[in-house]
Amino acid sequence: MAVSIFTSQEPIITNAADSSTYSLGTKWFSNAAGIVTHGRWWFPDTAPTGPVDWVLYDVDTQAELGRATFGTSSPGWQTVALDPPVAYPTPATVWLAVVETTGRYVATNGLFGGGAIVNSPLTAPADGTNGRVGVGSGFPTGSFSDTCYFADIVFAVDAGSAAPNGLAVPIALGEPALSQPDPDAVNPDGLPVPVTLGQPTLTWAGAVFPTSAQVPVQHGDPTTAWSGAVTPSGLAVPMTLGAASTDGDTAPTMPGIHVAGTTRPTLTAYTNRG
Repeated sequence: MAVSIFTSQEPIITNAADSSTYSLGTKWFSNAAGIVTHGRWWFPDTAPTGPVDWVLYDVDTQAELGRATFGTSSPGWQTVALDPPVAYPTPATVWLAVVETTGRYVATNGLFGGGAIVNSPLTAPADGTNGRVGVGSGFPTGSFSDTCYFADIVFAVDAGSAAPNGLAVPIALGEPALSQPDPDAVNPDGLPVPVTLGQPTLTWAGAVFPTSAQVPVQHGDPTTAWSGAVTPSGLAVPMTLGAASTDGDTAPTMPGIHVAGTTRPTLTAYTNRG
């Protein structure tokens, strides 16, 4: 999943003119690890007079982490790939996206005065010093009236540290054998017992994307009254059959099971000769 800082926000000033070279930046941090794959900037209506570079800095050390030159100057959002991409290692580390432009730029005065700009997991903080500006190239240290200059990033969330919520992981149930733990009960070898099994899935909400998972599944106690259900071959169903009838009628049995019962004796008619 790739995200950027700015989504629906657009510059109000789309064609500011100045003969100087400026470094214009946006401070940002992420709540998840990931990779900065591209630089992004809203180009002014009139193209800058020279090449436009996109630069990535660490705010604390002011170290340059990556740089690329845009190959287009068409108005609106444009991106440039970082080669190589830059890994963002620690959540909440503050970095700075900067464009170096000459002659033209875009801006919205006071945008950061309205609060932080959040597009999870990214945040551009409203701390009174965002919307960085500096004359010339290099790390910009100034700011002006919470102005935003729309330097942006394309950030790929690390799939190894943030799995999408609601991920369904297929679970394969084992192949059980038919068994009867009660020694006093009839053991119906080979008896097919209709059992309705649910369709278990694992909803993964953790932080690590699983490649395999073992999930204990507890099934309810099956009964012989179930019918019409699809059953897995060889399903083990512990089952105790009821006691055999002793009144001479046919005892309720399941197909293929012989239930020993006591047959009611036949009475022979006799004459009372008393």
